[in-house]
Amino acid sequence: MTQAQEQKQFFADFGKKINDTVESIELASIQADKSTYDALGLKLTAGKLELWGLIVFCTRKIYFYVAPSENYMTTLMRQAAHEKAPEEQFITVSSLEEFKTSVPPRKWYSFLLNESKYCIEASFRYDGTTRHFSFVTHKPAFEIQQQIQSYQK
Repeated sequence: MTQAQEQKQFFADFGKKINDTVESIELASIQADKSTYDALGLKLTAGKLELWGLIVFCTRKIYFYVAPSENYMTTLMRQAAHEKAPEEQFITVSSLEEFKTSVPPRKWYSFLLNESKYCIEASFRYDGTTRHFSFVTHKPAFEIQQQIQSYQK
């Protein structure tokens, strides 16, 4: 199956699962602290600092989708510990309470690090507390943030 066919199949399968039409996807990671992952309802794999997945832009909402994956070593350790295999995860990003995004301001030295060019800062309210996380993208952040903001009320 070609990459285009796999993408088309993912669009169809995911769209059916959420009862919406997938318009586009962007590869990204979420970086947050443990309490924020818990508030988001996402499980971070042991030993990982970020969660890689797809920002899925649909007709009505935005989702963050994480495919179940693990490497050979973690598979062996998980099986030895009799733990469950990783499961598919997704959250409705656009439905988070008071969800806001911003692109961090570029500093004079940003050309050396280039990291702020691909970072979107996000916040939301959970149990009366504002939580923060970052999306790190492969495309310039301002392009993806514009897409995200088009879904915000």
